[in-house]
Amino acid sequence: MSIDRELDFMIKYQLLPEELLIIKLIFLAQEDHSEYLSKYFSQMSLKGTPRDTLLSLQEKGIINKSYKIPAVGTAFNPKDVDFNKVVIKSFMQHSGDMGMELFMSYPSFVNINGKNCSLKNISKLFKNMDDFCFAYGKSIKFNPDMHLRVMNALEFGKENGLLHYGVCEFLISMKWLEIEEMRISGNLNGYNNTELL
Repeated sequence: MSIDRELDFMIKYQLLPEELLIIKLIFLAQEDHSEYLSKYFSQMSLKGTPRDTLLSLQEKGIINKSYKIPAVGTAFNPKDVDFNKVVIKSFMQHSGDMGMELFMSYPSFVNINGKNCSLKNISKLFKNMDDFCFAYGKSIKFNPDMHLRVMNALEFGKENGLLHYGVCEFLISMKWLEIEEMRISGNLNGYNNTELL
């Protein structure tokens, strides 16, 4: 999510920076990456308690009123947090910029043995473009610096003919890491991934 989009989202819901971060960390925890939320709560000096932040998010309509926020000293399971569906949709739209940039920059076709093969078919894995963009945002932890690394790897892959698989494979298998490693090492000899189609 770009800084402009983050600010728009924060203004729309009157979020403090810490509240936006907590939302992102809970989203990641709900996708089996709870280590970031644990690290934040255990190593940061917070203004209030985590419960205070959750209560504030509930008052602002980010978290549904039906969710019972745990009392101080009781266990907190981020997977139980029930977000307002409208807010999630808004967050997905706001975080979609990076995913859309990836999609638009990705090559549309590759020629293999004289046949053009589409590289941008997302419909087998995602319901729509918003789902794809949100999945991309989650995979890079909504981090603009990570997005820049992905885009640099994508450009290197395009320049060197390394993209012989679809954008979904690039995203889900984190193929950009392989390309980044090749770019850093300078070793492209013998690389052929056409069999991956």
